[in-house]
Amino acid sequence: MLILAAALFFAPHYEITLPYNANVPVSDAKGNLYFISDVVSPSYWVTRVDPDGNVVYRVIPAVVAGSYCQSSLLAPDPAGNLYVASSCLPSGGFNYIVISKIAPSGTILYTFPTQISANINVNGMAVGPDGSVFLTGSAYPSALATTEGAYVSSAKAAAFNFNAFVVEVNAAGTGIKYATFLDNAPSSASLAPFPSTAGVAIAVDSLGDAYITGTTEDAGFPTSDFAFNRNCNCSVGNPGVFVVTLNGDGSNIVYSTFLVRTPRPLLESQSISVTSGLQATVTEVFNGGRYGNESLISTTSKC
Repeated sequence: MLILAAALFFAPHYEITLPYNANVPVSDAKGNLYFISDVVSPSYWVTRVDPDGNVVYRVIPAVVAGSYCQSSLLAPDPAGNLYVASSCLPSGGFNYIVISKIAPSGTILYTFPTQISANINVNGMAVGPDGSVFLTGSAYPSALATTEGAYVSSAKAAAFNFNAFVVEVNAAGTGIKYATFLDNAPSSASLAPFPSTAGVAIAVDSLGDAYITGTTEDAGFPTSDFAFNRNCNCSVGNPGVFVVTLNGDGSNIVYSTFLVRTPRPLLESQSISVTSGLQATVTEVFNGGRYGNESLISTTSKC
């Protein structure tokens, strides 16, 4: 079912001044807001503001010796902890991803360099029921070391421009539980131009299964039996949207489908959430104009 999304406007309750270049905030269930401000060298500020507009803390979560770090991904958990994914660039090296966990008081509980590096884009992050951290994005197969038993290993991943991936970091922030790709070398990727696939957003249910939405140019992207839609009708420059449910250890898909394409050019899938009834809701954004971005149309699909 497709539902046209509605916008809600409200008057400001308070005003605060944040450092230059603060991003759009992330909120938690209690109304706290979290901001990133990329103004501190070699890192950045993360600020927490309570529902009354008071600054609770302002901390620098990722300081890695010899590296410049920046971030755009924040994910709070129900207990008030904040998880931050940072991209850190060491002098003369490749960027890599660092995960930090911040307590409600602002104390840094851990900083974990994942060693996920080089030619990787992290687009989405979610926190599992046990405090583990899930990441999705796009990477060259050679850039991500997949774990034993992964659904799609580096060796079996489609060797084209970029491939969607999922990584789970354990709750202690000491290691990677699993790392897998989602596209497994389809025949449509055998000849140039090579299609690309990217994870855009991720959510996790109470069982620890991961729900991923993203875009793919690959008509051979794997779908499951009895999928809602097994035909993408997509190609290089003409992507479609996928939704995948990955099991708790990253070894197999529970469900994989394309969403229905429309005549409007797709920009990207934007978000995914999971209800207590294990139903996924995906928001996509389309270009509503005939000759340019005159208007954007947001639709929501329930799977």
